[in-house]
Amino acid sequence: MQEYFNENNNQNINILIKRFEEMLTKNEHYFFDIEDFEDIIDYYFEQHNIKKIKQILKYALEQHPNSTSLIIKKAQLLSLTNKPEKALNTLSEIELLEPNNFEIFITKADIYSQQKQHDKAIKEYTKAINESDVYQIDDEDKEEIFSNIANEYQIIGNYNKAIEFLKKAVIINPDNEDNTLNLAYCSEINNSLEDAIDFFNKILDNKPYSKEIWFGLGMSYNSIGLYEKAVNAYDFVIAIDDHLSVAYFNKADSLTELKQYKEAIKAYKQTLLYEHTSTEFIATVYYGIGECYEKIKNFQLAIKYYKKSIELDNTISDAYINIGIILDKLNCPNQALKYLQKATTIKPQYSGAWHILGQTQFKYKLYDNAIESYKKALELNKKNKKIWLDYSNVFTKQNNYEEAIEIIKQGINQDDKDYPSEIREADNADLYYRLTAYLINYGKSKQAYNCLEIALMLNYDKHSKLFEYQPNLKNNTYIIEIIETNKPDISEKNKK
Repeated sequence: MQEYFNENNNQNINILIKRFEEMLTKNEHYFFDIEDFEDIIDYYFEQHNIKKIKQILKYALEQHPNSTSLIIKKAQLLSLTNKPEKALNTLSEIELLEPNNFEIFITKADIYSQQKQHDKAIKEYTKAINESDVYQIDDEDKEEIFSNIANEYQIIGNYNKAIEFLKKAVIINPDNEDNTLNLAYCSEINNSLEDAIDFFNKILDNKPYSKEIWFGLGMSYNSIGLYEKAVNAYDFVIAIDDHLSVAYFNKADSLTELKQYKEAIKAYKQTLLYEHTSTEFIATVYYGIGECYEKIKNFQLAIKYYKKSIELDNTISDAYINIGIILDKLNCPNQALKYLQKATTIKPQYSGAWHILGQTQFKYKLYDNAIESYKKALELNKKNKKIWLDYSNVFTKQNNYEEAIEIIKQGINQDDKDYPSEIREADNADLYYRLTAYLINYGKSKQAYNCLEIALMLNYDKHSKLFEYQPNLKNNTYIIEIIETNKPDISEKNKK
């Protein structure tokens, strides 16, 4: 029935457009009522045909000069042609005559939103909602207004209010995918996923076959680490719509988190059965399959699927990295280095790619190359303490402890105030333990013991790092004595 009405409406619009075009061709004046003019104008707005909109508005306002709806169309045209102030002035003039016209408020809100005046946009949208009962606005329009208000709040970072209005929109229409997913997204940012989960479950009490709500619930469960519940939610989505590729994909993602790699591979492959349009998405699916095969140590199939992902999207640097890592495990150093170097070419600003390349070059005693790779990694990310440790270690292999010590000191001085102090201290503890080993090897025992005390103070539990790097220090009685002396009191530690 709906298709019948849509087809009938399209036929009516086509007749109107044909009649209007005929009028222009004959240079005559035909009469159209206001609703006909609105339909014709909306058609040309959809076509983004500015010239025709101007023409039809000229005729329309000549025939119906006092029509509020047509003046609103004029304001919309002014906004579209980068004349927002004129548009707002036009709307303010007719607002004096019709102070409760919700269409005026919505149009003003749209213009304010485009001008990034979000507070004013929210104010106008709210006015429109306040007049919804008077004008008997239907649920579809209410839903759109609530969604628009939520969007404005989201832009200015007020996620509490964004969530409030997204919920209003979802209650009206649980099957609107954009609002449901946006609610899950905002709730994650706002650290209120538990509340979102409760909300989704309440909606499902009355709307148990809404795949959109099940999908939002699955996303929310996944985000807080309840992966089994997430899988269950995605299974409900699939039961309702077994051709929805992204449901299989998200299910596979949750199964991967559960380390159920074989089941995840099945879900990824089911994704491929129903996804035929986005090559970028398919490339991501192939990459996911490759990761799962790598986890179960089926390296040949892992490489196969990583390569399939690269064939579709050669910008996936992680695929090159993972192939390189696997080839290294398979004792194919030249090929491994080739893929790792390719990763740094594709994504030269990715510190992790340079770091892994440096580690592999170091493994094969390509020390000069490793030094350059580590330098590049540090240029891009000076806060990664692991890179400082690996970079300094290259010089110890060349017996250049003086340079290794200097590098570690530089790493200690890299302080990131964006991180909590306990995280910074734990990272620096690793560097102080390593510095202790370097100083001992360099013959600076007194300085080494001082560094060890600092390391123990920062993080006593990490002192095993010292012996992991240099096992023979377990035989150093003075180091063992310092460690025992600085052992924290268990009762005091429990109090903290």
